[in-house]
Amino acid sequence: MNTRCIAQGEEILHEEESDFLLHHSPTLDGFIVDSGDEKRPHNAVRSSPKPTIFSKLRVRNLGCCHLFFLPKSSRLLRASLRVIRFLPVIVLSTLLSILVTVIIYGGIPASYRDVRRRERALPQHRWELCPRGRMSMKRSCHEGVPEEDGRYFLRFPDHVWGHGLNNVLQEAILTTHLALTSHLPSKETSDRISLPHLRTPVFEDYVWSHFPLPWTLYDFKLRQTRVPLGAYLGGVLAGGDWHNGGDDERNGTTPSSTTNQGNQQRAVSAEYFEFVCPPSRRVEIIYGQDPIAGPPPNAPAADILTWWRKRLQQDDVREEKCVVVRERRRRIFDSEFFGSSNMLSIFEQELRTSPIITHFEWAPIVPGAVSRSVGRFLGVDAVSRLSLPSNSSPDLPASDSTLTSSRPPRHSASTRTGPSLPPPMIPSLLAVHLRRGDYKRHCKRLASWDAQYMGLNGALANGGGDRFQWLDDARSSRGLDAGGGRAGDLTTPEERKEAYYFEHCLPTIPQIVSRLAEVRKEYELGLDKSISETGTLKSVYVLTNGWPHFLQELKDKLMEDGWETVFGTSDLEEDGKRSKEAKSVQGAKKGGLTKEEQGVSVAVDMGLAESAEVFVGNGFSSLSANVVMLRSAKGFKTLSNRML
Repeated sequence: MNTRCIAQGEEILHEEESDFLLHHSPTLDGFIVDSGDEKRPHNAVRSSPKPTIFSKLRVRNLGCCHLFFLPKSSRLLRASLRVIRFLPVIVLSTLLSILVTVIIYGGIPASYRDVRRRERALPQHRWELCPRGRMSMKRSCHEGVPEEDGRYFLRFPDHVWGHGLNNVLQEAILTTHLALTSHLPSKETSDRISLPHLRTPVFEDYVWSHFPLPWTLYDFKLRQTRVPLGAYLGGVLAGGDWHNGGDDERNGTTPSSTTNQGNQQRAVSAEYFEFVCPPSRRVEIIYGQDPIAGPPPNAPAADILTWWRKRLQQDDVREEKCVVVRERRRRIFDSEFFGSSNMLSIFEQELRTSPIITHFEWAPIVPGAVSRSVGRFLGVDAVSRLSLPSNSSPDLPASDSTLTSSRPPRHSASTRTGPSLPPPMIPSLLAVHLRRGDYKRHCKRLASWDAQYMGLNGALANGGGDRFQWLDDARSSRGLDAGGGRAGDLTTPEERKEAYYFEHCLPTIPQIVSRLAEVRKEYELGLDKSISETGTLKSVYVLTNGWPHFLQELKDKLMEDGWETVFGTSDLEEDGKRSKEAKSVQGAKKGGLTKEEQGVSVAVDMGLAESAEVFVGNGFSSLSANVVMLRSAKGFKTLSNRML
């Protein structure tokens, strides 16, 4: 039997037989092992008279090895070696068991290959303009953009990744808007004879991880490392057409000019950009390391957009067809930007009339999933109201000075003929957004930062029915102890401040029930009759990433409080109903989300919230801010949007 002993980097191989005993000499040089009848101690001066394969093997240090030769230590060594020998098998088996469990629990995610094929088939992707002889092995055109194409591309490849869809959506809206409006003249370029070129935006995949495999493990489920953006979004952001049809004549533009601009500026995929813009043809602007000093930190949104329009009209990039903006050193739109009132001001000044918002669409699979879910839980009547057309104007509170616009919105009622129709709506439904999980840590940080509501949520705090001012509200809060039971324990200002933040950011179930009852009462009493479509709220949809037991407990409490139907995110995915939940999903029929729809369930969540009669959001959440923005663009009154 062979064993190994390692001492100061040298190995000794011992041959053991049934009657073989190991001896050693306490000399400095160690010992010699011989297989003969005699066992000689090693002499440091004289070599062994009978050299054998065993006598040539030495150990320089007895301290680490002589214990191995004791009978008990030898057995331990053999056992340890057996464990080490099978350790790779044990690890591999464990990983395989985890993988099988994950697959059984969550299944293999959808691949969205059909979405990828649909993206490649978009008409603005003119693959045929590059002759085969100019095609490289990496599927790119050697000589760059063909002259027949005539487009000037602008790409932002260092986009947000590893975050939720709404962080990505916020950034994509602004970078796409910047690309579409980069030709607008600035003061420095308004005197030029030739106008700047129209820039074509480039849309990217939704990237969760840069892991080299197609899937990664998250929340005990397999998750796609990257998903085509067209699986979540349609419209301008994902390469859709954005000419305005009949609205052009009413807005003083000819249909042909708008259509031509829309076709020329239809976004292309990053894959197509790589095809027509090989590295040799690209020109990079490294933001934060550019020769032209950028806007200062926390600059107003208008200043940021003006700086970039001026920068893209400089001579070094003006005539370049493949411009790439790198953001490794500094981000154009960072988390502080989205957490401030900047997003609110840029929406009113520019985004409100942008085709990105006026022609916003979800991916084709999302509206179908929303309609099927509404019919499943609320009946066919709710589906019929959901499919009504809309021509209402976006509405924001007029009391805030930042919300005044110098130009009428593209779809405002003043530019339309005939009566204004209400937006497509799910009647009597209140949708509430409840973040759990990492928000326990995040809300604590928000309190320490004195954070305010983000994005358009700030419009509600400033000019709407809700506000966030903890110093005032904490004195007469609608209850630091409204179901929390902590009022008597809050002795310091820091504790009261943190409790106030948690009430709005991560409320307890009693606090949630109390807040929704308050919203329902104000709505039904006609606090603002102009927003009350049905005069009553009967159902609740809960958008949440919380565990099923949290959702079930909340549903039970809401049903006790008088709500007729309560269902949540996880209910949409289930096929049919369990008897335990029969009351809370009354009337639900079979037909949960498909695998493809489950992969983009956050978009389905938002589609439901976007069309609910009343939406109660989390003021610190990008999802809630985006839902408020989309509802405002569709024509929902501001006071139909509330905050926790």
